[in-house]
Amino acid sequence: MKKKKKEKTATEEEKTLENLINLLKALNIHVKYERGVFNGGYARYRNEKYFYLNRKSKTETRIALILDELKGIEIPEELLTPEIKKILPI
Repeated sequence: MKKKKKEKTATEEEKTLENLINLLKALNIHVKYERGVFNGGYARYRNEKYFYLNRKSKTETRIALILDELKGIEIPEELLTPEIKKILPI
């Protein structure tokens, strides 16, 4: 008997995280997933912008971190999609 492959459906949290990561990329911020003992966050190095996320962090922790860091970043109006407007506390 063959087993059916379960299709993974994205949860609301995963969709939210994906939208936020797309926003970071639209802001020309490189998103990096690393391992280690750190929370993550926004950094600038040699005129490049990076956002580090811990691979072991839960999705909700990543979302909270990105939202917290976005408070200090100016976001152009044209990048604010309806999904992003729902997420961001503007």
